[in-house]
Amino acid sequence: GALAGSLNAAHNKGREAPPGHVAIRRYRHCARWLVALLLDRPEVPLTLVSEVTARRKDYSIASRVEFDASPWGVSGILYENNEATEYLVLVWDRIAHLNIPVGDSAFQTFWEYLTLGLCMMRWCPLYADLLFCGDNTGSLNLALSMKGSGIYGAISREIAWRAARYRWSYAVAHLPSESNVTADRMSRIADPSLPPLAE
Repeated sequence: GALAGSLNAAHNKGREAPPGHVAIRRYRHCARWLVALLLDRPEVPLTLVSEVTARRKDYSIASRVEFDASPWGVSGILYENNEATEYLVLVWDRIAHLNIPVGDSAFQTFWEYLTLGLCMMRWCPLYADLLFCGDNTGSLNLALSMKGSGIYGAISREIAWRAARYRWSYAVAHLPSESNVTADRMSRIADPSLPPLAE
């Protein structure tokens, strides 16, 4: 894609680099990805296979994760054969390097997509097939396309690298907000407007 874009720009007299130089900005992300691949020395050839599919909530998959995010925290619940067996709860501290303030709901899709990535990192290495269910369609679509610009592209690259390197197999499904009660409440344990959870 980068090569095609460079050739197209050159054909249209686009100036991406000074005369006698090659534009490298287009290639920097894939170059970093390849360096990481080479340094990790995988024992098997890397095969890029799309294994992510959009599904309704399908309980025929034995293991699933229901997740939710708020501007204050993260939650994920692992279900095995419809029984909750493990919980992930994190409270956002600060994400200064991305200039995103904790508690700002304007970045809800970012919180949700980052939460999905964290849940994948926690459970994908342990299960051969997982279904991730969330109520934010934007984050689910990003997980399917593995694209996005800016802060979303940064998360997509992290997920794509791990999914390809470690052969993660997963699907995503939309879980209506009214059915995502437990994960939603757990993600808000640090919300100052809500009472604390009961012991």
